[in-house]
Amino acid sequence: MGEFTMPSLGADMDEGTLVEWLVEPGAPIRRGDPVAVVETAKSTIEVECF
Repeated sequence: MGEFTMPSLGADMDEGTLVEWLVEPGAPIRRGDPVAVVETAKSTIEVECF
């Protein structure tokens, strides 16, 4: 996997680890769809499409 910039998911979030992609490459997505699971120091959360 390559390096990418992830949007801040909270005021105190410094970094996170991509745990899982929830969509296949080329699959259609819309705003609000969950696209990935990210693990932070405090929790594991789903990231939505912006």
